[in-house]
Amino acid sequence: MDKKSYIQIMIQSLEKKGKVLDQILLANKRQNEVLSGEYDLDAFEEEIGKKGELIDQINQLDEGFENLYEQLRCELEDNKAAYREEIGQLKQLVTMITEKTVAVQKSEQQNKVLAERVFLGEKRKIQQKRVSSRAVSQYYQSMSKTRYIDSQFLDKKK
Repeated sequence: MDKKSYIQIMIQSLEKKGKVLDQILLANKRQNEVLSGEYDLDAFEEEIGKKGELIDQINQLDEGFENLYEQLRCELEDNKAAYREEIGQLKQLVTMITEKTVAVQKSEQQNKVLAERVFLGEKRKIQQKRVSSRAVSQYYQSMSKTRYIDSQFLDKKK
């Protein structure tokens, strides 16, 4: 395989990474909707699983890209004029991916804040239920003791 074919593979890898980042942005949007609406643990976990698979894809793409770049770095640096168009295309794709990565980080941060708020609310509900349950239990215990009358001695002396 010639060097231009390897460069085209690198370009395709960056394009695919851009598409995967778009899918992650969409998954973040769906996650935000789940957290904003009526909280559904199953839907939230499903979105996390999908994003995990997408992140794995990105890691594979990055690894492949880095391996190819390491093989071609000297050739690209030595013959910049011969690969001017491809290098320009790579730079443009890297810029696009950087912008999408920043957008993903921003949406992840927003989802994190929203998730923390939702989880804190759920935690408070659970604590309130425990407090209520404990109060009811104590009430029943105290009420059950009122029915029990200790043995009493009557003093018949006057």
